[in-house]
Amino acid sequence: MNGERGLRICCVALLTLVPTEGFASIVWRSLPSLVHDCPTIVKGTIAIHDDAIILDVEKTFKGEEHQRLRVRYRSWFEVADPQLENGEAVLLFLYTPDPNVDKVLFFDPPILEEGAMYLFGLGDQAKWPRVYPKEPDKHKPPHHYPALQDIASLADIEDVVEKLLEIENTPNLPDKVRICTEYIRSESRLLQYTGMQYALQSLLWARPFGAPRETVSLETSRERFAIRRQLSREVLSLSLLDSNEPSLRAKAAQFLRYAPLSEAMPRLISRITDDDPHVRTAVRVTLRTFARELDVTDAFAQSISADDSLDQCRLVQQQWLNWWENNRVRLK
Repeated sequence: MNGERGLRICCVALLTLVPTEGFASIVWRSLPSLVHDCPTIVKGTIAIHDDAIILDVEKTFKGEEHQRLRVRYRSWFEVADPQLENGEAVLLFLYTPDPNVDKVLFFDPPILEEGAMYLFGLGDQAKWPRVYPKEPDKHKPPHHYPALQDIASLADIEDVVEKLLEIENTPNLPDKVRICTEYIRSESRLLQYTGMQYALQSLLWARPFGAPRETVSLETSRERFAIRRQLSREVLSLSLLDSNEPSLRAKAAQFLRYAPLSEAMPRLISRITDDDPHVRTAVRVTLRTFARELDVTDAFAQSISADDSLDQCRLVQQQWLNWWENNRVRLK
């Protein structure tokens, strides 16, 4: 019995570290992937009665219509408590777990009564608006920074969810790309950020959640790269790498890995000494991607640490400038 329990604990620990799609309740997801994967998205007001968390539903974005739902959440393995409060207006991502999976992962799982659903994801990530920073340390995404969506108002998040669902519900890929392009061109920084994140996570052509993995041909792979290349030109033309919002600069730096190298590299090199350490890291990760494609093995192009000081980054920047000066004609 103890051996079985120990095996389950090991399985849970491993599954929390691997972004497997089979176990929806233990995977960290961004807002776009929550919208894509979650079966039920609702907005309402929280009412707490005798420790029961009730959501009086005002609006259903996705899934079956409900008037009232009992909300349950996991409190294990350092998953953040969503801290739902009486009278709080929230947008929640909810699901009904597979009982067979639930029995494997959790000991004596409670039977869900009718009208009850679990939060989809890790604690507070399934509750919006979030109160930043509130994030499970064990599941911190690499190069995390205060994202626009983490500190957005409920009304702003509601608008973004509706716009993401517009892309999700559009069956034609060219139309999806057109809508995503419009969002990246938007005057809303939050929508620009989310549009880039949506495209970066391959959600423009993602299969339905739980569907078998697809086999992608070389031609399809090239077509998808061409779409990201097209969107990266929008990022360049809008100068999003020079935005006064750090999280937007960092997301733009990630996206420029798909941009024409000769256009992206000078912009990225100029941002190695950005005021924000997370932007500096994102910039150098993208430059390292280019370095590997170009077989640049110098230490300045390969070694990256989020703890590097500004002085260290200035040295790296100068080394990149020297390299660029010697190679830009050849690369163009």
